[in-house]
Amino acid sequence: GALDEAQEDSLTPLGYHLATLPVDVRIGKMLIYGAIFGCIEPVLTMAAAMGFRSPFFSPIDKREEADKVRKSFGVAHSDHLTTLKAFDGWEAAKKQGRRQASGFCQENFLSRQTLEMISEMRDQFKQLLSSIGFVPDKYGRTTRFGRDRDR
Repeated sequence: GALDEAQEDSLTPLGYHLATLPVDVRIGKMLIYGAIFGCIEPVLTMAAAMGFRSPFFSPIDKREEADKVRKSFGVAHSDHLTTLKAFDGWEAAKKQGRRQASGFCQENFLSRQTLEMISEMRDQFKQLLSSIGFVPDKYGRTTRFGRDRDR
């Protein structure tokens, strides 16, 4: 937990780090544990997606087709893992070019705008974790409270 009841509700080390993150406590825990357990990339995506609507959409005239496509992304009956798989597919398509990314979204009934917002939120979460020393910054240095740890 974040509070140490034996110490008159003072913050535990986890609580101290959670207090420095300007996010919901549940998302903060998810991010910190993702960094600790070495699975930060998928956790960044799932945490970011929790703040937005689903990237999947269902046009009224193609609802059955859209549902079938969404189910094809399904992983273990988990909405989070389904969204992660769709996001990763979009990221792979983006690396091939803008046209491929757009086609991927159209074929899979995905909102490019929502995926872009998730991507931006991932970057913000990564910057926050870097600022408190949980992940390397974009140059590979692990920082602690905005200062280079290597100094």
